[in-house]
Amino acid sequence: MQQSGGGVVTPDGPVPVLAGGESRFDIVPDDCFTIADVEVDGASVGSVSSYTFTNVQADHVLYATFARPWFTITALSTPLGTTIPTGPVDVACGSNVRFDTQGSCATVTDLQIDGVSLGAVTSYTFMNVHADHTVFATFAPTANTSATTLSVTPASASCASPETLTVHVDGATDGQVSFLDGGAPIGSAYLQNGTATFLIKDPSLAPGTHVLTALYGGAGCVPGSVSAPVTYDVPSLPNSPSAVVSLTVDQNPTVAFAPLLLTAHVSAEGVPPELLSGWVVLSEGTNTLGTVHLDYQVASLSRAFAAGSHSITARFLGNACLPPATSPVVTLMVNRLATALVVTGTPNPSLQGNFVTLLATVKAGGVPTTAATGPIEFRDGPVSIGISVVSGGEASYFAFASSELSLGDHFIEVRYFGDSNFLPSSGTQTLHVIVCGPAYLEILASPNPATVADSVGLSATLTIDGGPSSSIIGSVYFIDGVRSIGVASVIDGVAHLSVRTFTFGDHVLSARYSGDFFHPCPTPFVSPPITLHVEGATAAVVTRLDAEPSDLGIRVSWSLSNPASFAQLELQRAPAEAGPWLAPAAGMREVQGLMMAEDRTVEAGQAYWYRLLGTTAQGAQSVFGPVKATASAPAEFALGAPWPSPTRGGFTLRMAV
Repeated sequence: MQQSGGGVVTPDGPVPVLAGGESRFDIVPDDCFTIADVEVDGASVGSVSSYTFTNVQADHVLYATFARPWFTITALSTPLGTTIPTGPVDVACGSNVRFDTQGSCATVTDLQIDGVSLGAVTSYTFMNVHADHTVFATFAPTANTSATTLSVTPASASCASPETLTVHVDGATDGQVSFLDGGAPIGSAYLQNGTATFLIKDPSLAPGTHVLTALYGGAGCVPGSVSAPVTYDVPSLPNSPSAVVSLTVDQNPTVAFAPLLLTAHVSAEGVPPELLSGWVVLSEGTNTLGTVHLDYQVASLSRAFAAGSHSITARFLGNACLPPATSPVVTLMVNRLATALVVTGTPNPSLQGNFVTLLATVKAGGVPTTAATGPIEFRDGPVSIGISVVSGGEASYFAFASSELSLGDHFIEVRYFGDSNFLPSSGTQTLHVIVCGPAYLEILASPNPATVADSVGLSATLTIDGGPSSSIIGSVYFIDGVRSIGVASVIDGVAHLSVRTFTFGDHVLSARYSGDFFHPCPTPFVSPPITLHVEGATAAVVTRLDAEPSDLGIRVSWSLSNPASFAQLELQRAPAEAGPWLAPAAGMREVQGLMMAEDRTVEAGQAYWYRLLGTTAQGAQSVFGPVKATASAPAEFALGAPWPSPTRGGFTLRMAV
């Protein structure tokens, strides 16, 4: 007898019963479990609480499955509040679950559990749940109020002095307060623990009488409120003083694009610095350079200017106590920047017949500048070879190393004509244009060694500065000793030629490059020679190669017309025709001149490919095959086919168990 967790079957375990007898089994679930199903010999008999085997004539198995029931607790509430969790909640038998109440500007007035009122409790926990239940919470609105009080400091004001507005809201802890002057907004602040402050500054309150109020907008369940108005008088400054503005530049004259500090100073007779608040506008004619806030009478701005003469002023916008004022005009002289040129040629040295990139970089103050514009002329000694326009501080020109740059060394000079902000300059570099050919020519042959029947691939690679040059064009002649055996075009720096006419013996091969049609080299480049070893055709020929399923795996058989021609012969196996090829663990034996191998490491139903790899004493290799066979499952008892078949007389008969 067997059962899952959650109950017991009695009697339990193996129970002996005499033939023809009977036995009763009772199925009893644990607390919080029910009988889900009872199976007898694998067939369900339902969720029965007992089962009796009668007229027992064989072994039987009874298996009982128990399940833990789930119950639903439905939580509902009136508007203005909710329960947490809410709605139908599934709870496993025997579990505990807590329900809390939460109102939205409301409080709970009654909580009912299964229709029974518990009064104004805010939470309830169901313990050891064994049935469905209901929760119903009733909410009523919460009565909230707020009261806003406003005060201003200092009690006696002076013109342009900062005033602090302080507000306290009874019945609230957070939310936003707006401050009004005669109904016009002048600022806002946020409550922190029921209190907020606001500093009136820049601009401060103008001279005269002000009616100030604070408006609390409410937050959450707390409604808004308005403070009582506060009347606040601000007197005028005596004698109505005027502001005086001066402007200075930290470096005048200067150079183009150099950072400058413009400083405006504002003063007024009889007015302390702390009352000189407001904004200053720095301008060049009608063009505003920037607006800066006064900080203890000073406003500063950092700017850079193009070359030329600049007329700059500073205007104080005034405040509640002082009228606007403008500084005298300051004339700023900005000179053009001195420049230097750096010129490079790439590649250097260069091959004749290729393009050379000439690049000129404009520098100012020792570093490249992207602001420079204008033309740059490229010259080869006294001869102009091209003009390019500066962009991003650079100008480039592509010169052809033939018509524009001949063989030999060239003294490249660049001349910058300057622009409105940068002065002219020049620069030089020596550029080397080498002879038309590459720095190195290398020939390779594959395969090497080869046989007289092989097609040998020859390749000649042209390199410069240690790497292949894809720009080299022309043709390469391949030479066997002193005899030309073919010519091939250079593509991406390499020439290829395939030859099938090599005879038995050693061949000394080389390659020669003479430039292209337009730029022939005065002296052709010849590669270092290599030796190609050519052997006779392989005398060994496989006359038979078969693979077939056997009672032990797959049997592979083959025969050679001249087995002594190979120093080594290897049987290889692969799961596909393309490989990978590996030698299987298969023993080989010879039967009446036929080689045979039994591959017992195969899987039934799997297809395999087999081939032979022969290697001569000189290292030449030949591949024979492949052939394909599918492994069959071994029989419990099988009589193998006679071997070999056909036979010249005797044969082997194999039996497999």
